[in-house]
Amino acid sequence: MANRTTTIDPTNDPDELSAAELEELHDPDDNPDEADVDASEHNVNIAAVICGVVCGVLLIGAICWLVARSREHREDHEIRRDFEALKRNVKRVPELVSENDDVRKAVKTISTHMRDMRDDAQDAFDRAHDALRR
Repeated sequence: MANRTTTIDPTNDPDELSAAELEELHDPDDNPDEADVDASEHNVNIAAVICGVVCGVLLIGAICWLVARSREHREDHEIRRDFEALKRNVKRVPELVSENDDVRKAVKTISTHMRDMRDDAQDAFDRAHDALRR
């Protein structure tokens, strides 16, 4: 807008507009000067750069979110797959133990030792109890 200076007459009512101010309101400057055009182009260029930066940041954020989400989904899938395999293997333990003679012998030996330890502990307890009664 072209620079127009208007003077306000202090004798007039300050709430009333002068004739020049009224004319400017009804007929704004329709012919912007070259400085106004350059400023407008500059503002449009700045707005375009800002929009580009914001869109780039949003795009990078969306890509990061998608990558993290796909990793979570893949990890969930791997955990679920491993858990299902573990359940299948646990169900097969009795079958695997019965098929493997070495494992069956080891389980039998451990069971025997545990029973003997329990018997030995009970004997020690009984002897200590008898000694205290005397």
